[in-house]
Amino acid sequence: MTDIPDLLEVEVPVGGRTMVVADLHLSKDPSPAQQAASAELAAAIEASTGPGVLVLAGNLFDSQADCRSALAAHARLAGDIAAYAAGPGRRVVVLPGDRDIRLAWSEPAQAAVRAGLDAELALAVDLRIATGAGERRVRVDPGHRFDPRRAYQDPRNPLESPLAGGMRDEVLPAAVTIYDRYLR
Repeated sequence: MTDIPDLLEVEVPVGGRTMVVADLHLSKDPSPAQQAASAELAAAIEASTGPGVLVLAGNLFDSQADCRSALAAHARLAGDIAAYAAGPGRRVVVLPGDRDIRLAWSEPAQAAVRAGLDAELALAVDLRIATGAGERRVRVDPGHRFDPRRAYQDPRNPLESPLAGGMRDEVLPAAVTIYDRYLR
């Protein structure tokens, strides 16, 4: 298993830009809404100039999505993120959210993100932003640790499943199947 840091410190130089995006829920079969959101984000990334940081702050992928397939289904966005990461003075950081927590422990998922997006992974990031008034720090956290139903005691434990994730991924789909099969 490849350990990712609990906290990654990233310096943002004077004049550098920071973009923070969360809850894209990329899947291998994108809906029209996902395609539109991906295209809009891709356009914003393409328009970026100069140094900066792009933080994908949780739930980049849907809970059931294979990371490689989801990135392939959103090829323009993945390509633009990788091109952004390759630019001088730029970094891309991906934080696992409650839906794609496997990024904290799954080597294949981590490899897909590193290869497909040229991104770093961490559980949270501290942005050290250089300003005319001195350094400012901004913590970016995917937020699930603040919700007891979504919080993980150990995000690197593949056997842990908080209540909300189990309800979303196991109980609700089973209830829909029962309804469709027997109650409709």
